[in-house]
Parts: sequence; C-alpha cells; structure tokens
Amino acid sequence: AGKMHGAGVDEPVMNLEIAKQFVETGIDMLLVPAPYTVPYFMEQDLKEIADYVRSHNKGKSIEDKVLLLTANGTSQDSSDSDTIKKIADLTSGKNDCDIVLCVPFVDIQAAVSAAKGTNIKIGAQNVHFEEKGAYTGEISAKMLTECGVEYVNVGHSERRQYFGETDETVNLRAKAALNAGLKVIICVGEMLKDREQGITAELVSLQTKIALLGITAEQIKNVIIAYEPVWAIGTGKTATAEQADEVCGIIRNTVAALYGSEAAE
Repeated sequence: AGKMHGAGVDEPVMNLEIAKQFVETGIDMLLVPAPYTVPYFMEQDLKEIADYVRSHNKGKSIEDKVLLLTANGTSQDSSDSDTIKKIADLTSGKNDCDIVLCVPFVDIQAAVSAAKGTNIKIGAQNVHFEEKGAYTGEISAKMLTECGVEYVNVGHSERRQYFGETDETVNLRAKAALNAGLKVIICVGEMLKDREQGITAELVSLQTKIALLGITAEQIKNVIIAYEPVWAIGTGKTATAEQADEVCGIIRNTVAALYGSEAAE
C-alpha cells in the first residue's frame, strides 16, 4: 500500500531530485506537478529520469513508471500547444504511460486539439458543482465534457487556500463531475502547521472521507486521489519518499475502509 506519490515543489531543479528519490522506493506511479514548470522540466530532465528508472528498476522503461499530472495555472513562456507537442514527442508509442494535462479553461480547446492522436488526456483545473443555473463565471461539468475534457482536478491546495474551497465543496464538485462522466482527481494534503501539530493522519483521512461522501463503489473507479504535501510547496522544505508513502498509506486505508481493499489498490 502507498506506492503512489505526489511531489509538491516549485523549483524545477527539485523535481528531478525528488523524482529520483521516489524511483528508488520502487513506486508504481510518479505525480509530477506543475504543468507550467514543464518548459523547464522537459527533454533533458525527462531523459535523465528515464535513464535513472531503467538503471534502478531492472531495465523497466519510463512508461512503466510515470504518470504526469499537471495542475497549476501560472503563466508560462511557451504555449500549451507547444508544450503538448513536446510531451507527445517524448511519449510517442508509450501507450502504457498515462499522461493527463490539466490546463486553464481558456486553453482547453487548444489543448484538446493539440493532443489529438496522442496518448495525452486533457483535464480541467476546476468545475462548478451545479449542473446549470445563474452562476456567472462558473464552468459546469457538461461544459467541460462538450469541450472534450476527460479529467478534472478538484480540491487543489491553491483553490482551498485562496478561493474558499472546503471539503464539502470538493465533494459537491467531485459528484457533479462523476455524474457527467468525467474522471476526477481529488487533491488532499496538510499545511505545515498541521504537520507540526501531528494531525496529518486525521486531517488527510477526514479530507478523503468528506470528498468521497455519496460517491458509489462504481464511481470510485473513476476517482484518483492525489496527495499534495502542501507544507513542502514554496516553503523550502522537501517531502521525502517515506513521508509521502506514509500519507498515501493513510489514504489507501481510508479508501479501503469505505470501499474495500480492491478499490484502495
């Protein structure tokens, strides 16, 4: 249990070192955050990680190990189309590698178009919890599916921190997305003060339980839970593989208690 990790970092140079650290633990999947650090974290870093994976995992190739999840929304120098084309070139023919790019709403159409014919799936960074109504500026799940989106990210730490996202609204968004046929990436994770107070297990378990309230055993098959060590984002601190593994184990145990061990795995 717990062989799925999320590394929350701001500095591209740290991504590579953390990736190496996680690879050494024999992980199944590596979540590499920050869609817009991709221009900095491209060919050379990915090739180096690929070589590292092969040398530490008995010749297994990078496509056996990596899930790229990109979920931030800051500005960038290169366009989404250019970034997608670069990633598509790197992963061409590697159909065992799941790649999901969660892009800002205004970039979805261009991203979906650029990803056609590749193994890259496009996701959105947020979704409204109502199917329809007078909610100026909000984007419904139906709007996303009509744009060609397959995934949506809910509960990202920045949404929680800056836009009043709560565990309850995360749950509402997740259910709305699942009911519309989307696959949902639910983000959970603790702040630095939570970790220092020793309440990581309780907090992350509670976030997971509330996020999944009312979601059926069939729907859980279309849910990905991504652990964000929020305390390691922009603080100069780094989440180790052991720390991430511990929290992912807590998440798996919580899911197992709700849906059984098969769903947790």
